[in-house]
Amino acid sequence: MQAEEKKRLRTFGWGLTGVFVIIGTIKLLIAESPGLNWQYIAAGSAAVVNLAAPILIWPIYKAALFVAHYLGWFNTRLLLGLIFFLMFTPLALIFRLLRKDLLDRKFDKKANSYWQYRERKEFDSSTVENQY
Repeated sequence: MQAEEKKRLRTFGWGLTGVFVIIGTIKLLIAESPGLNWQYIAAGSAAVVNLAAPILIWPIYKAALFVAHYLGWFNTRLLLGLIFFLMFTPLALIFRLLRKDLLDRKFDKKANSYWQYRERKEFDSSTVENQY
């Protein structure tokens, strides 16, 4: 196993240990009868395996990457869709109610061209130095 992969597995192992500790602590704070939770046993086991032989965490790591890939794919489409419809749809409705055409898309039968001329300005190098 390469050093980079071993480091990645150790980082994942400590993250897994932390997740189990957090879940166990939340359960301990919420539970009516506190006691030793299985989450603490799992956290201890993950920490020992992580220190002794991080290669044993590899199947869990691969499964987590597989699940994370598809969750990321789904969430990206869901979030982008929600942002689009929650942001642009009301904006479009407002502009239609106000009869605003910001893109100037009206059809004019009398126009020879839709080209919009700009006034010529003398080139100034300072305008291109800080574009953003």
